[in-house]
Amino acid sequence: MSFIYNSKDFHWTITWSSNNSSNQSLFDEELRSRWQQAMDSGHFRFDLSEVVTRIIPGKRNYIAQLNTKRGTQRRHPQAMSSVSQPFNDELFNFTKIKPQEILFEIKSQQSQDLSVKSQENGYNCKRVQNAQNLVIINVSPFEFGSILIVPDVGRCQPQIVTEDMLKLGLEMVLLSSHRGFRVGFNSLCALASVNHQHMHGYYCEHNFYIDTADVSILGKGCYELVNTPVRGFVFQLFNSSIEEITKKMYTVLSYCLSKEIAHNVIFTRGLVIDGNPTPDDQLTIRAVIYPRKSVFGMMVYHAHGGCTWGYSIQNCMVPLDDSFF
Repeated sequence: MSFIYNSKDFHWTITWSSNNSSNQSLFDEELRSRWQQAMDSGHFRFDLSEVVTRIIPGKRNYIAQLNTKRGTQRRHPQAMSSVSQPFNDELFNFTKIKPQEILFEIKSQQSQDLSVKSQENGYNCKRVQNAQNLVIINVSPFEFGSILIVPDVGRCQPQIVTEDMLKLGLEMVLLSSHRGFRVGFNSLCALASVNHQHMHGYYCEHNFYIDTADVSILGKGCYELVNTPVRGFVFQLFNSSIEEITKKMYTVLSYCLSKEIAHNVIFTRGLVIDGNPTPDDQLTIRAVIYPRKSVFGMMVYHAHGGCTWGYSIQNCMVPLDDSFF
């Protein structure tokens, strides 16, 4: 099944209250219904019935999650030694998943039209004709709608960011009318567990601190988080275009790659920078890049550690043992 979209399907502005399940976009309806069908059919390693979530008191309202099954039943992570580590076909990758794990293929109408045109004109353009951006279930979920987005799966690209991937991630957030739908990326050595290009998507009913966090301006359209434990670059879609914001992001991320700096990325609905957080405010999309210290080797999951540190940064979540809960 293919989900084909165009810019008319984008929800450029939504409000703080846009979590109403009765007002879902076509994208939300397709994703949520197919994800629930996959859960009901037993295609996940575990369900979310035992996941416990708490808001940590304090000015940042960090989210803590206890998900022991993710710590004990998930696929063993791959060992990472470099941010630019080559793809290895002998290891697990997303060409080896079960067909039941695929929810749908996602493509823009523009790419669909280009593919048809190339075939009609007899172009030798296998990359266009065969490109498949897959949306698959995360078999070890941490939130409702926990998915993996695998761009051009058959090219077997390593877990390295590209402008095309950033554009796809941003457009998927625009396709959702749910304020809590987020898309994130973990680089190698930033706790990505599979060296095959992919992003994470999920729904979360809680606000993230970064949705409204204060920033300082660094340059035109580029900001920096302030008064936070972890520094990061911030970009916003407001008064910009998809192409402009992804190009600016890629400038920062390509530098990180050239210097072997690990990084996490997240797209989230948030307050327009310099706006006021009132219920009627129209939200933009904030994109945050976290350069970080590399973690080498294989991730170690503790029996009571439900959330990887990569997502602790992205989601404003922290991993805690069960004594906290």
